[in-house]
Amino acid sequence: MGEVLAATPTLPRLIPYAAAGDLAYGGKLHGLLAGSLYAGTLEAPGTCVSLCTEYRLPARCRGAGRAELYYVEPQLLHVLDQRLGGLGAERRTIILRHGELVIHAEAYLATGCRIVNNNDNWVRLLLALPPQAPPPATPMAVYTAVIEALEPCQDQQAFCKNPAASTEAAIADILVSTSMLNSWLESLNAQLLPAPARLSPNNLTIYTHVPTRRKEQ
Repeated sequence: MGEVLAATPTLPRLIPYAAAGDLAYGGKLHGLLAGSLYAGTLEAPGTCVSLCTEYRLPARCRGAGRAELYYVEPQLLHVLDQRLGGLGAERRTIILRHGELVIHAEAYLATGCRIVNNNDNWVRLLLALPPQAPPPATPMAVYTAVIEALEPCQDQQAFCKNPAASTEAAIADILVSTSMLNSWLESLNAQLLPAPARLSPNNLTIYTHVPTRRKEQ
């Protein structure tokens, strides 16, 4: 089982859950996660997307895919057990990576299905917004979170490392094409750094991508 987060005055006990394929945003089964908190997109070593009948579901493989992380209520897992068990998927605990961090999460993995290429032309992520840089696409939502050891650079168009910094930043939940995201980063002379953040006001950890200034050549 994945780690169960302690209850807070405003939130029930929540369980990290990894979604990929048709369980991720825009997929045929994503509606099963309605009302759950999206916590970022992370690397999912050892998993790929497979095609089972009409649905794309996560499966074990030698590759390295990615998954959207959600915080779900325990009773939702029982609903997913019933819905996905009929499709030949079983609940397992998997490892996700976000930079140097390792996160354990629940996931439903299919067996005996055909591995397919996932659509890597678009990505959903939690993007930290520099104060003076417009986002590369219209956000679906914007949150406030605290990021440690990073602060806006002097030009306010990217973030720079500072071990003593603790920065309250706007975090955009954004769906963007990879080409548009790369062009945006190039214009800012920045690269994405995976970084955890503490979501205000409920103090949950979310997994953001922060545009950090590239070193001058």
